[in-house]
Amino acid sequence: MGRIKKISTANGDIEVFSHINRIYIDDYMTKEILVDFSDKLKIPILGVRNFLSDFILTINYPEKYFILDRK
Repeated sequence: MGRIKKISTANGDIEVFSHINRIYIDDYMTKEILVDFSDKLKIPILGVRNFLSDFILTINYPEKYFILDRK
């Protein structure tokens, strides 16, 4: 079982369980990072500092796609 904590989301505060994970994207593997999971959410929560800070994220909302490039 992961570490339990409360976080704030757009839908209010929820309880999440933090687990150490690695994420594989094609031939790239992240360092060990904390990912938050909750039975109240359909998708896990990735942090800015421990995940997105390693990438350049481009979002094209009208065309409904995003690009995640390594720095």
